[in-house]
Amino acid sequence: YKGDIYFVNTRQFMENGWGTATPIMLRDAEFGPVRVRAYGVFSYRITDPATFLRQIVGTDGLFTTDEINGQLKKKLVGNLASVIGKARIAILDLAASYQDLGDQLRDQLNPSFAESYGITLTDFTIQSISLPEEVEKALDTRTKMGLLGNLDAYTKLKAADAIEIAAKNPGMGGLGASMGVGFGLGNQIGAQMGASQGAGVFNPNQGMMGGGAPPAPPPPPPVDVWHYSGSGGQMQLSTADLAARMQADPNGQHMVWKTGFPAWKNAKEVPELMALMPAAPPPLPGAQPYHYNGSGGQGTKTLDEVVAAVGADPSGTHHVWQAGWSGWKKVQEVPEIASRLGPPGPPPLP
Repeated sequence: YKGDIYFVNTRQFMENGWGTATPIMLRDAEFGPVRVRAYGVFSYRITDPATFLRQIVGTDGLFTTDEINGQLKKKLVGNLASVIGKARIAILDLAASYQDLGDQLRDQLNPSFAESYGITLTDFTIQSISLPEEVEKALDTRTKMGLLGNLDAYTKLKAADAIEIAAKNPGMGGLGASMGVGFGLGNQIGAQMGASQGAGVFNPNQGMMGGGAPPAPPPPPPVDVWHYSGSGGQMQLSTADLAARMQADPNGQHMVWKTGFPAWKNAKEVPELMALMPAAPPPLPGAQPYHYNGSGGQGTKTLDEVVAAVGADPSGTHHVWQAGWSGWKKVQEVPEIASRLGPPGPPPLP
Protein backbone atom coordinates (compact mmCIF):
# COMPACT_ATOMS: atom_id res chain seq x y z
CA TYR A 1 0.00 0.00 0.00
CA LYS A 2 1.42 3.34 -1.03
CA GLY A 3 0.31 6.56 0.66
CA ASP A 4 1.19 10.25 0.51
CA ILE A 5 2.03 12.37 3.54
CA TYR A 6 1.15 16.07 3.45
CA PHE A 7 2.53 18.63 5.89
CA VAL A 8 0.22 21.58 6.55
CA ASN A 9 1.50 24.78 8.17
CA THR A 10 -1.10 25.87 10.76
CA ARG A 11 0.60 29.06 11.84
CA GLN A 12 -1.06 32.43 11.28
CA PHE A 13 -0.34 34.03 7.89
CA MET A 14 -0.28 37.76 8.59
CA GLU A 15 -0.03 41.11 6.74
CA ASN A 16 -1.63 39.99 3.47
CA GLY A 17 -2.58 43.16 1.59
CA TRP A 18 -5.95 43.73 -0.07
CA GLY A 19 -7.48 46.62 -2.00
CA THR A 20 -10.41 47.49 -4.25
CA ALA A 21 -9.48 47.14 -7.92
CA THR A 22 -12.46 49.31 -8.87
CA PRO A 23 -14.43 51.85 -6.80
CA ILE A 24 -17.27 50.68 -4.55
CA MET A 25 -20.55 52.54 -5.11
CA LEU A 26 -22.26 53.62 -1.86
CA ARG A 27 -25.36 55.72 -1.21
CA ASP A 28 -24.74 58.44 1.39
CA ALA A 29 -27.57 60.42 2.96
CA GLU A 30 -25.60 63.67 2.64
CA PHE A 31 -23.68 63.34 -0.64
CA GLY A 32 -25.90 60.86 -2.50
CA PRO A 33 -24.21 58.11 -4.59
CA VAL A 34 -20.46 58.14 -3.87
CA ARG A 35 -17.65 55.98 -5.25
CA VAL A 36 -15.00 55.03 -2.66
CA ARG A 37 -11.83 52.97 -2.66
CA ALA A 38 -10.45 51.00 0.27
CA TYR A 39 -7.40 48.96 1.21
CA GLY A 40 -5.91 47.19 4.20
CA VAL A 41 -4.47 43.86 5.41
CA PHE A 42 -5.87 40.52 6.57
CA SER A 43 -4.60 37.45 8.43
CA TYR A 44 -5.73 33.83 8.42
CA ARG A 45 -4.73 30.32 9.48
CA ILE A 46 -5.59 26.78 8.40
CA THR A 47 -7.87 25.28 11.07
CA ASP A 48 -9.17 22.22 9.17
CA PRO A 49 -6.26 20.64 7.25
CA ALA A 50 -8.44 17.82 5.87
CA THR A 51 -10.90 20.25 4.25
CA PHE A 52 -8.03 22.43 3.02
CA LEU A 53 -6.33 19.47 1.34
CA ARG A 54 -9.53 18.18 -0.27
CA GLN A 55 -10.92 21.50 -1.48
CA ILE A 56 -7.79 23.52 -2.28
CA VAL A 57 -4.54 21.57 -2.53
CA GLY A 58 -5.63 18.40 -4.33
CA THR A 59 -2.53 16.64 -5.61
CA ASP A 60 -0.29 19.72 -5.65
CA GLY A 61 3.04 18.79 -4.10
CA LEU A 62 3.88 22.28 -2.83
CA PHE A 63 1.10 24.79 -2.16
CA THR A 64 1.92 28.38 -1.07
CA THR A 65 -0.10 31.34 0.19
CA ASP A 66 0.31 33.13 -3.17
CA GLU A 67 -1.89 30.50 -4.80
CA ILE A 68 -4.90 31.17 -2.56
CA ASN A 69 -4.50 34.83 -1.54
CA GLY A 70 -6.01 36.08 -4.79
CA GLN A 71 -9.18 34.04 -4.28
CA LEU A 72 -9.48 35.17 -0.64
CA LYS A 73 -9.07 38.84 -1.63
CA LYS A 74 -11.93 38.58 -4.14
CA LYS A 75 -14.21 37.18 -1.44
CA LEU A 76 -13.18 39.87 1.04
CA VAL A 77 -13.58 42.84 -1.30
CA GLY A 78 -16.81 41.45 -2.73
CA ASN A 79 -18.42 41.29 0.72
CA LEU A 80 -16.97 44.61 1.96
CA ALA A 81 -19.48 46.69 -0.04
CA SER A 82 -22.34 44.68 1.47
CA VAL A 83 -21.09 45.19 5.03
CA ILE A 84 -20.56 48.95 4.58
CA GLY A 85 -23.93 49.37 2.85
CA LYS A 86 -25.84 47.54 5.59
CA ALA A 87 -24.08 49.55 8.31
CA ARG A 88 -25.59 52.80 6.90
CA ILE A 89 -22.73 54.87 8.30
CA ALA A 90 -22.25 58.38 6.93
CA ILE A 91 -19.23 58.76 4.66
CA LEU A 92 -17.66 61.30 7.02
CA ASP A 93 -18.01 58.88 9.97
CA LEU A 94 -16.52 55.78 8.32
CA ALA A 95 -13.03 56.38 9.70
CA ALA A 96 -14.31 55.90 13.26
CA SER A 97 -15.86 52.54 12.33
CA TYR A 98 -12.96 50.78 10.56
CA GLN A 99 -12.50 48.29 13.43
CA ASP A 100 -16.21 47.46 13.74
CA LEU A 101 -16.61 47.01 9.97
CA GLY A 102 -13.55 44.74 9.82
CA ASP A 103 -14.85 42.58 12.69
CA GLN A 104 -18.28 42.30 11.04
CA LEU A 105 -16.77 41.18 7.74
CA ARG A 106 -14.53 38.65 9.50
CA ASP A 107 -17.46 37.13 11.43
CA GLN A 108 -19.63 37.09 8.30
CA LEU A 109 -17.11 35.23 6.13
CA ASN A 110 -15.62 32.77 8.65
CA PRO A 111 -18.40 30.14 8.36
CA SER A 112 -18.09 29.95 4.56
CA PHE A 113 -14.26 30.09 4.71
CA ALA A 114 -14.22 27.17 7.17
CA GLU A 115 -16.64 25.10 5.07
CA SER A 116 -15.12 25.85 1.66
CA TYR A 117 -11.42 26.13 2.47
CA GLY A 118 -10.79 24.89 6.01
CA ILE A 119 -9.48 28.39 6.80
CA THR A 120 -10.32 30.81 9.63
CA LEU A 121 -9.99 34.56 9.03
CA THR A 122 -8.25 35.78 12.20
CA ASP A 123 -8.11 39.49 11.37
CA PHE A 124 -9.41 41.91 8.75
CA THR A 125 -8.12 45.48 8.99
CA ILE A 126 -9.37 48.46 6.98
CA GLN A 127 -6.51 50.95 6.79
CA SER A 128 -8.21 53.58 4.62
CA ILE A 129 -11.43 54.35 2.74
CA SER A 130 -10.73 57.22 0.33
CA LEU A 131 -13.24 59.53 -1.34
CA PRO A 132 -13.24 60.77 -4.96
CA GLU A 133 -11.32 63.97 -5.64
CA GLU A 134 -14.47 66.00 -6.32
CA VAL A 135 -15.99 65.02 -2.97
CA GLU A 136 -12.77 65.94 -1.18
CA LYS A 137 -12.84 69.38 -2.86
CA ALA A 138 -16.46 69.86 -1.76
CA LEU A 139 -15.47 69.02 1.81
CA ASP A 140 -12.57 71.48 1.67
CA THR A 141 -14.93 74.24 0.47
CA ARG A 142 -17.42 73.44 3.21
CA THR A 143 -14.65 73.56 5.82
CA LYS A 144 -13.59 76.99 4.60
CA MET A 145 -17.16 78.28 4.80
CA GLY A 146 -17.57 76.84 8.27
CA LEU A 147 -14.43 78.60 9.47
CA LEU A 148 -15.49 81.91 7.92
CA GLY A 149 -19.06 81.73 9.24
CA ASN A 150 -20.90 83.79 6.56
CA LEU A 151 -21.18 84.33 2.83
CA ASP A 152 -19.58 87.77 2.89
CA ALA A 153 -16.40 86.37 4.41
CA TYR A 154 -16.47 83.49 1.92
CA THR A 155 -16.71 85.99 -0.96
CA LYS A 156 -13.66 87.81 0.38
CA LEU A 157 -11.78 84.52 0.55
CA LYS A 158 -12.59 83.75 -3.10
CA ALA A 159 -11.36 87.22 -4.07
CA ALA A 160 -8.11 86.61 -2.21
CA ASP A 161 -7.74 83.22 -3.93
CA ALA A 162 -8.23 84.89 -7.34
CA ILE A 163 -5.52 87.47 -6.60
CA GLU A 164 -3.17 84.72 -5.45
CA ILE A 165 -3.73 82.87 -8.73
CA ALA A 166 -3.02 86.11 -10.63
CA ALA A 167 0.23 86.54 -8.73
CA LYS A 168 1.35 83.11 -9.94
CA ASN A 169 0.39 83.86 -13.57
CA PRO A 170 3.41 85.18 -15.52
CA GLY A 171 1.19 86.55 -18.34
CA MET A 172 -0.46 90.00 -18.12
CA GLY A 173 -3.64 88.68 -19.80
CA GLY A 174 -4.18 86.15 -17.03
CA LEU A 175 -3.48 88.87 -14.47
CA GLY A 176 -6.19 91.16 -15.88
CA ALA A 177 -8.82 88.41 -15.92
CA SER A 178 -8.03 87.23 -12.39
CA MET A 179 -7.91 90.78 -11.04
CA GLY A 180 -11.35 91.40 -12.51
CA VAL A 181 -12.73 88.40 -10.63
CA GLY A 182 -11.11 89.62 -7.43
CA PHE A 183 -12.61 93.12 -7.66
CA GLY A 184 -16.06 91.85 -8.63
CA LEU A 185 -16.27 89.46 -5.65
CA GLY A 186 -14.65 91.53 -2.90
CA ASN A 187 -15.52 95.23 -2.71
CA GLN A 188 -13.30 95.87 0.28
CA ILE A 189 -10.31 94.27 -1.34
CA GLY A 190 -11.09 96.24 -4.49
CA ALA A 191 -11.03 99.48 -2.53
CA GLN A 192 -7.68 98.57 -1.01
CA MET A 193 -6.28 97.73 -4.43
CA GLY A 194 -7.62 101.05 -5.75
CA ALA A 195 -5.69 102.89 -3.06
CA SER A 196 -2.59 100.97 -3.97
CA GLN A 197 -3.02 101.83 -7.65
CA GLY A 198 -2.99 105.52 -6.73
CA ALA A 199 0.71 105.17 -6.06
CA GLY A 200 1.47 103.00 -9.09
CA VAL A 201 0.24 100.21 -11.35
CA PHE A 202 0.00 96.86 -9.57
CA ASN A 203 1.97 94.09 -11.27
CA PRO A 204 2.77 90.91 -9.36
CA ASN A 205 5.73 90.17 -11.64
CA GLN A 206 7.36 93.59 -11.40
CA GLY A 207 6.05 95.09 -8.16
CA MET A 208 5.21 98.83 -8.50
CA MET A 209 6.07 100.25 -11.91
CA GLY A 210 7.72 103.27 -10.41
CA GLY A 211 9.77 101.26 -7.92
CA GLY A 212 12.07 99.69 -10.51
CA ALA A 213 12.14 96.37 -8.65
CA PRO A 214 13.79 93.45 -10.54
CA PRO A 215 11.42 90.81 -12.00
CA ALA A 216 10.59 87.89 -9.74
CA PRO A 217 12.07 84.48 -10.60
CA PRO A 218 9.81 81.97 -12.35
CA PRO A 219 7.90 79.53 -10.14
CA PRO A 220 9.66 76.25 -9.30
CA PRO A 221 8.77 73.19 -11.40
CA PRO A 222 5.86 71.11 -10.09
CA VAL A 223 6.72 68.32 -7.64
CA ASP A 224 5.04 64.92 -7.82
CA VAL A 225 3.04 64.21 -4.67
CA TRP A 226 2.49 60.57 -3.69
CA HIS A 227 -0.18 59.31 -1.30
CA TYR A 228 1.71 56.83 0.88
CA SER A 229 0.67 54.15 3.36
CA GLY A 230 3.18 51.95 5.13
CA SER A 231 4.82 51.14 8.44
CA GLY A 232 5.24 54.85 9.21
CA GLY A 233 1.54 55.61 8.72
CA GLN A 234 -0.36 57.36 5.96
CA MET A 235 0.93 60.64 4.48
CA GLN A 236 1.84 62.56 1.33
CA LEU A 237 5.47 62.44 0.15
CA SER A 238 7.57 63.75 -2.70
CA THR A 239 9.32 61.28 -4.99
CA ALA A 240 12.68 61.84 -3.26
CA ASP A 241 11.22 61.44 0.25
CA LEU A 242 9.37 58.29 -0.81
CA ALA A 243 12.52 56.76 -2.30
CA ALA A 244 14.41 57.56 0.92
CA ARG A 245 11.71 55.87 3.01
CA MET A 246 11.85 52.76 0.82
CA GLN A 247 15.64 52.60 1.10
CA ALA A 248 15.44 52.93 4.90
CA ASP A 249 12.98 50.01 5.14
CA PRO A 250 13.56 47.83 2.05
CA ASN A 251 11.61 44.85 3.46
CA GLY A 252 8.59 46.88 4.62
CA GLN A 253 5.24 47.21 2.86
CA HIS A 254 5.01 50.49 0.92
CA MET A 255 1.65 51.20 -0.81
CA VAL A 256 1.42 54.30 -3.04
CA TRP A 257 -1.14 56.14 -5.14
CA LYS A 258 -1.12 59.32 -7.24
CA THR A 259 -3.32 60.95 -9.85
CA GLY A 260 -3.71 58.64 -12.83
CA PHE A 261 -3.46 55.36 -10.90
CA PRO A 262 -6.64 53.23 -11.01
CA ALA A 263 -5.85 51.81 -7.55
CA TRP A 264 -3.17 51.65 -4.86
CA LYS A 265 0.02 49.87 -5.88
CA ASN A 266 2.95 48.30 -4.12
CA ALA A 267 5.84 50.74 -4.56
CA LYS A 268 7.99 47.90 -5.87
CA GLU A 269 5.62 47.66 -8.86
CA VAL A 270 6.19 51.31 -9.90
CA PRO A 271 9.17 51.54 -12.32
CA GLU A 272 9.87 55.24 -11.70
CA LEU A 273 10.32 54.54 -7.97
CA MET A 274 12.35 51.36 -8.39
CA ALA A 275 14.69 53.26 -10.76
CA LEU A 276 15.73 55.37 -7.76
CA MET A 277 16.53 52.33 -5.60
CA PRO A 278 20.12 51.02 -5.45
CA ALA A 279 20.65 47.71 -7.19
CA ALA A 280 20.41 44.74 -4.83
CA PRO A 281 23.53 42.53 -4.58
CA PRO A 282 23.27 38.97 -5.87
CA PRO A 283 22.45 36.37 -3.21
CA LEU A 284 25.41 34.80 -1.42
CA PRO A 285 26.17 31.17 -2.25
CA GLY A 286 23.93 29.01 -0.13
CA ALA A 287 21.65 31.89 0.76
CA GLN A 288 18.68 30.48 -1.14
CA PRO A 289 16.90 27.98 1.14
CA TYR A 290 16.15 24.41 0.18
CA HIS A 291 12.89 22.49 0.50
CA TYR A 292 14.01 19.46 2.49
CA ASN A 293 12.41 16.03 2.88
CA GLY A 294 14.11 13.26 4.79
CA SER A 295 14.71 11.69 8.17
CA GLY A 296 15.16 15.18 9.60
CA GLY A 297 11.54 16.05 8.76
CA GLN A 298 10.10 18.19 5.98
CA GLY A 299 10.34 21.94 5.60
CA THR A 300 12.53 24.81 4.44
CA LYS A 301 16.18 24.66 5.50
CA THR A 302 19.33 26.65 4.85
CA LEU A 303 22.47 25.01 3.50
CA ASP A 304 23.91 24.69 7.02
CA GLU A 305 20.69 23.14 8.31
CA VAL A 306 20.64 20.57 5.49
CA VAL A 307 24.27 19.63 6.20
CA ALA A 308 23.44 19.30 9.90
CA ALA A 309 20.44 17.04 9.14
CA VAL A 310 22.63 14.76 7.01
CA GLY A 311 25.32 14.71 9.69
CA ALA A 312 22.76 13.68 12.30
CA ASP A 313 21.68 10.67 10.19
CA PRO A 314 24.37 9.88 7.59
CA SER A 315 22.72 6.59 6.59
CA GLY A 316 19.26 8.13 6.15
CA THR A 317 17.61 9.33 2.96
CA HIS A 318 17.78 13.09 2.37
CA HIS A 319 16.20 14.90 -0.61
CA VAL A 320 16.14 18.63 -1.44
CA TRP A 321 14.42 20.85 -4.00
CA GLN A 322 14.78 24.48 -5.17
CA ALA A 323 12.80 26.67 -7.58
CA GLY A 324 13.79 25.90 -11.17
CA TRP A 325 14.56 22.21 -10.57
CA SER A 326 12.56 19.60 -12.43
CA GLY A 327 12.27 17.38 -9.34
CA TRP A 328 13.70 16.41 -5.96
CA LYS A 329 17.41 15.48 -5.73
CA LYS A 330 19.49 13.50 -3.32
CA VAL A 331 21.79 15.73 -1.30
CA GLN A 332 24.80 13.89 -2.75
CA GLU A 333 23.73 15.06 -6.25
CA VAL A 334 23.88 18.76 -5.30
CA PRO A 335 27.52 19.99 -5.58
CA GLU A 336 27.00 22.79 -3.09
CA ILE A 337 25.83 20.34 -0.42
CA ALA A 338 28.11 17.44 -1.40
CA SER A 339 31.19 19.66 -0.98
CA ARG A 340 30.17 20.26 2.64
CA LEU A 341 29.56 16.60 3.43
CA GLY A 342 33.12 15.42 2.74
CA PRO A 343 34.14 11.96 1.49
CA PRO A 344 31.93 9.04 2.47
CA GLY A 345 33.02 7.05 5.51
CA PRO A 346 34.39 3.50 5.40
CA PRO A 347 31.94 0.64 4.91
CA PRO A 348 30.75 -1.22 8.02
CA LEU A 349 33.00 -3.95 9.41
CA PRO A 350 32.11 -7.47 8.36
